[in-house]
Amino acid sequence: MRPENVDDLATFREWLAAEQYARNTAALYERRVRAAGVALERQGVALRDADGDSLRAWWLTVPATSASRNQARKALSAFFRGALGRDDGSNPALTDLRALPNPHRLPRPLSPAELDAFVAGARSLGGDHELLGLLFALSGARFTEVRTARWSDFTLTPPASWRVTGKGSGRKGPKPRTVPIHNALLECLTGRSESTRTGFVFATPDPSRAVREGIFRDLFAEVCATAGLVGVTPHRLRHTVATQTLAITHDLRAVQELLGHASIATTELYTEVDPDSVRAIVVALPIANRDGGRPAAPSDPDDIDELDDVDDFGGFVEAVIDRASTVVALVERYRARDVLDTSPLERHLLATALCGVERALDALEGGY
Repeated sequence: MRPENVDDLATFREWLAAEQYARNTAALYERRVRAAGVALERQGVALRDADGDSLRAWWLTVPATSASRNQARKALSAFFRGALGRDDGSNPALTDLRALPNPHRLPRPLSPAELDAFVAGARSLGGDHELLGLLFALSGARFTEVRTARWSDFTLTPPASWRVTGKGSGRKGPKPRTVPIHNALLECLTGRSESTRTGFVFATPDPSRAVREGIFRDLFAEVCATAGLVGVTPHRLRHTVATQTLAITHDLRAVQELLGHASIATTELYTEVDPDSVRAIVVALPIANRDGGRPAAPSDPDDIDELDDVDDFGGFVEAVIDRASTVVALVERYRARDVLDTSPLERHLLATALCGVERALDALEGGY
């Protein structure tokens, strides 16, 4: 590389460190800037002297996805701002490269059956595989947060918790948070010998270094293979924890704290639903058929539909009792599973049943 490019890249690297960019983000930005510098050198142009047309010509060689090109744009923008001190008005990455709209994607959590299979696969392998599986399935932590977890971050006495450092965010730095530890995870952690509870949770021959990313991904892949799962990633487990906890608690702020989102707008993504779910709700509306009858009530306890209208108060009470029976069946089913924390789930289901009671009382007060 040209000497000026080498010097500017070194300045940029120092600036990224001073601004406390996350390590992976800083490395990615440096790779993007280096690639742009090398490409422009072939044209006899130093990156610091590149105009908008030259930058755009290189930018168009980046894979044509919004994620890749927007990432390259951010890297160049940070370079001109950090290494050369150019503000927004004189930053060619901002004035000549236009951000592409990101496609809107809904989270893809695992189904309950897939989650059960994942945990069962982890437990059947035991050791680090089991601990890895439970950490991903029950904490909502990111891949790097699990990989670099230290024993000193865990409090294993009641109330058990995990102090997660979180990822860096520009000038704000890491966002620490405290994650409660599920009983199943606590049992797995305390099952480790006390003499081994030092340094990183996933130990390596060098106690000063965390397990390498590639090795850790191999451990995760082995759990998925044992469970017979395809297309499962650590981040989908994070989506799964977020979706389940939001469904149970309906507390968006609590889920934000659990996941460590800096902005609640990020957490709000989990409140969105896909069109198929909306369609299923509409199809299930309890409107009378042409013959005057109503859709048959589901017998599967997995389905908890809203109470249909009934013709008399006695029938309404009977429907509430039937609904309560369904709730009891669900509670018993989940109590038999140690994957989920049954206490908040039971509270949620009982609250759902009480909604029927409230409707009955409202009907009575209204002269039903």
